[in-house]
Amino acid sequence: MKTLGFISNQITSALIDLSSIVWFPVPKFDSPSVFTRLLDEDGGEFSILPEGQEIIAVKQEYVYPLVIMTVIRTKQGEINITDLIPLGETVIIRKVESEIPFKVVFRPRFYYSLYKPIIGGSKFVNPRGRDCIAFLYDFSGKVKRSGNYVWNFSNGKGYLIANYASDVKHGVFSERGSTLNAMYERSFENTINYWKSTDVKDVKSFNDLYKASIYTMLGSIYAPSGGVVAAPTTSLPEVEGGKRNWDYRFAWIRDSSIIAEALLEAGFIVEARRIINFLLSLINFSSKPFYYPLYTIEGTIPPPER
Repeated sequence: MKTLGFISNQITSALIDLSSIVWFPVPKFDSPSVFTRLLDEDGGEFSILPEGQEIIAVKQEYVYPLVIMTVIRTKQGEINITDLIPLGETVIIRKVESEIPFKVVFRPRFYYSLYKPIIGGSKFVNPRGRDCIAFLYDFSGKVKRSGNYVWNFSNGKGYLIANYASDVKHGVFSERGSTLNAMYERSFENTINYWKSTDVKDVKSFNDLYKASIYTMLGSIYAPSGGVVAAPTTSLPEVEGGKRNWDYRFAWIRDSSIIAEALLEAGFIVEARRIINFLLSLINFSSKPFYYPLYTIEGTIPPPER
């Protein structure tokens, strides 16, 4: 069993394997992924790795709810990475403070790794659509690109950004995009301050596991509707080699009610009430209360299996 880090902005989420983003559906929880190495070695990733040095140890922990710090240790020094998804944005920000040179592998793949991108500078465009993702950075040291998907960084500090847009003509991808002040540092700090205000009380037993569980439940809520995904992933088999590999990025009636009860017990009354209100909005008064065992996170009927 592998331990993965989980970050979310309550619109979408990402999973972190050591120092690599290996799962990122965007723009929403139930959207196709652009980083899919979780399911396929060639599925796309956003990785930060020491340059030509052996990793001695990797430590990963929540520093705030849904904000993860990863420390990579080598004989020559450390790389500190703080990962989050800013509130209301389709962006991953990785704050890096490194004592040693490192490389970044930014290799997106569209629609669950089916389509390789069209590369235009640091912009990667879906060949079957209008959406795109770019690798951006604001870094104090030297940076050199050494391949289509690889950048080499000296020691230093700064921000590395995966910026997604549903249309290549909009935002930082537009013709006037270079004139925009993205202000990633402010976005990063605002998100930190928001999650710092989320008070999860300590418990006597298994405190770290308890807090991680609360963070995961909070991060699984889809803020626009109050729906909550049963899990942020799809296509992971229940048993290795098995065929039961469902998409759990739906609001299941059973799971949603359990999560609402757990959050209520933990003191998150507003969040629990939002989930309950979402469930109440699904009740069908002309037949049985819930016609389906699951619904989309926006409250519509589930699509057919594929």
